[in-house]
Amino acid sequence: MTCYSENTNFPDFTASNKMFNSSLNWFTNLTNRTLQTFPGTVYPLIYERLKENMHEELTELARFLDVPLPSADAIKCTVLLQEGNFHRKTDAGKRLKLMRAVYTPDKLQRLRSATRDTEQMLERYFKRKFYVGGDREKVLFT
Repeated sequence: MTCYSENTNFPDFTASNKMFNSSLNWFTNLTNRTLQTFPGTVYPLIYERLKENMHEELTELARFLDVPLPSADAIKCTVLLQEGNFHRKTDAGKRLKLMRAVYTPDKLQRLRSATRDTEQMLERYFKRKFYVGGDREKVLFT
């Protein structure tokens, strides 16, 4: 079990840090446990890949689930309607400011470490490269 603690020299008593550490551990352990429990029956749907090429990802997911596609138009329609009305009203600059206020440099580093650990688990299991960090990670670390 991987443990992500802020400072190993001092106990961490703040609720925020405890919740953050717990979430990181849950995320990496969930990935590991899922891969071990369901060998061969896991489809890694990565949000960033879905955003970049929704048509291809939905086609692959349907193939994995052995669900016949009604027509190419069904996926095309989904891709065209993906924008929907469910967007946050906060602009990108404000969202980045909020994220930087919540994630201290140390938390960002631990988040990056948990992300790399998860990518390595997925890469070992699926024998291909994964990038789980996405656009948010690129922006936060620049």
